[in-house]
Amino acid sequence: MTGSRGLAVLRAVGPLAAAYAGIVLEEPLGAVARQRPGVLPVAMAALLGGLLLPVVRHFLIVTLTYGVALLSLKDAFRPVPLPAPLDYHFGSTMDWFRPVAFGALAALATGAAVAETRNPGSVGARRCYFAAAGIYLTGHGTFGFLRGPSWEELIMIVSGLVAFAGILFAHRVIAVESGVDPYEEDLQRQREHAHRCAERVASREWRDRTEELQKAR
Repeated sequence: MTGSRGLAVLRAVGPLAAAYAGIVLEEPLGAVARQRPGVLPVAMAALLGGLLLPVVRHFLIVTLTYGVALLSLKDAFRPVPLPAPLDYHFGSTMDWFRPVAFGALAALATGAAVAETRNPGSVGARRCYFAAAGIYLTGHGTFGFLRGPSWEELIMIVSGLVAFAGILFAHRVIAVESGVDPYEEDLQRQREHAHRCAERVASREWRDRTEELQKAR
């Protein structure tokens, strides 16, 4: 009993702690990657290999979602420089809009992380995750690109658009992860829907016939 409770606490707190540690140690980790170029390919290979394991994949998804939430809270109170023309026209508006927008984004990402933790593989949670990631990446990439075009900002924008596409195909992504054929899943969903419709029609017909018999009496 104690072991299962400890595992549940670890599942709930571990991804949040890992996301916080990643943000706090961003500069030291970046310095290590620059000093030792071989570390980054090894880390990427380990990350991609871990995605093949359902437990590790679930942990990474929740960690990334919490990371988006923490980064949004961090950016909510950090000035984001705008290009001169935009700053002149929208600078005062952004001063109050930025905390509200990033706060809402942090709430969305936190909700997605909690939902994914409590119900792994939930389509709704995964769609919220894709939405939060898409808004964050596209927003940062767009503002950075307006300040000064570069490949980093362009990659962020493209990644954000891919995340938005993930909202539409979240159910197929989860089906592939669970080893279920997405087309078979769609057919099963259609069969279940047709079955429910048939039950409603049969129930309505039974009530209509009962009412007719009562009126005839």
